[in-house]
Order: sequence, then structure tokens, then C-alpha cells
Amino acid sequence: MMHHRFAKPVAIIVGLLGLIAAISFFLFIPKMKSDAILLNDLLQEPLLTVDGRKIDLSDSSSSKYPVVIVNFWASWCPPCAEELPSLLKLVRKFEGKVLILAISEDEDVEKMNSFLKQYGELPNSFAVIWDKGFLYKARFRAEKLPESWIFDKDRRLDKKINGYEDWGTPGALQYFKELVER
Repeated sequence: MMHHRFAKPVAIIVGLLGLIAAISFFLFIPKMKSDAILLNDLLQEPLLTVDGRKIDLSDSSSSKYPVVIVNFWASWCPPCAEELPSLLKLVRKFEGKVLILAISEDEDVEKMNSFLKQYGELPNSFAVIWDKGFLYKARFRAEKLPESWIFDKDRRLDKKINGYEDWGTPGALQYFKELVER
């Protein structure tokens, strides 16, 4: 008779576990293409670079870039400083095909500019934006520096990278070659 006394509570627990499993499944399924993260949703207004250029992603001149990388960085961040030379090599290798929006999280624009001087003249397709009020960091919900968001020609998020990346490895170069050609 003891078994019947526990049957109802066990059934309730099993039912609740099943309900929790079903809800979890629907909460954590991957996003479908229609729910893809689009760059133009995150950056709707034109961006002003530190050298005074205006970049409007809705403008046809920016559509010539099949790939856009949004890279969050800061001059005081050692992994960012280590990553920057390989980002510059990548943009030079794919000149005119990859646009890098290098969004600085520096609090002091003078320190940022002083840091950038060591790299000389930056390519036009390497646009430095100072995120003065951390607006872009909040919009992208950037969690860590460096952090990179890679968007394809349709401006859909293709990949997000948290932390340092060597952009000059054969695997990285192959990835961008294929992404540019898609």
C-alpha cells in the first residue's frame, strides 16, 4: 500500500520536470534566419570616425564591402593591443572587401589617439569610432574586450568572437576568403 501513497506526488514531479524540459527546449533553440542579428538594426545612424569621416551603412558606398567586422577594443587592453596588428593586416589583405569598424571603449580620446599613432596612417577600410558614452557597447551588449562581430554581405551576423583572435592565420584568411566570395 505504501507505493500508492507516493504515486500522486511522483506523477506531479515527473509532470513538472517534463514541463520544465519543454519550456527549456523552446527557450534555447537556435535562432532561425528570420531572427538573425542584422548590423543595420544595431547601427541605424551614420557613424563618425575619429578622423572626421562619416560612415553610413545604409549608403551604397558602404555596400561595396561584402564583410563588416565590428571590433570593440581599448588602448589600455593588452589583448586588444596584441590583436590590432593582425586586424590591420587582414584589412590590408582584403582591401576594399572588408570594412572594420574599430569601436574604442577608451574613456580618454587623447590616450586612444596617442596609442593609434604608432600604426601610422590607417587604411580607409579601418574606421576608428570613439564610443564616448558607451552607446555602441550597450547596443551590442559587448561583454569582453576585445570582442568582434563579423557580418556577411547581407549584414547578417556570421560569427561573434569573444577575446583575442589572430586574424592572420591560414584558417582565418580562408574563412574571410570564403565569406567575401559568398
